[in-house]
Amino acid sequence: MFMKKVLLMMVLGGAIALTSCSKKGDYTCDCESTMSTNGVTDITSSVSFEYKDQKEEDAKDLCSANESSSNISLVGITSSSVTTCTLK
Repeated sequence: MFMKKVLLMMVLGGAIALTSCSKKGDYTCDCESTMSTNGVTDITSSVSFEYKDQKEEDAKDLCSANESSSNISLVGITSSSVTTCTLK
């Protein structure tokens, strides 16, 4: 009888540990892009992405994949673009 209780407690503990490690939820990734020419901001835009039923680490990876930056310089004109994202 005692061994059955111990075994049951081990099974329940393992099940709880497995479900808590794989929590999934819904996340929002808010991104803002800014384009500048010669240091003057020309355009700013925002976009949001919804990630449903995702693990937090997976949602972070998806969100950060949207980030970017670039600089182009041609004939004395420098243009840059920066996109930053925040997971909520």
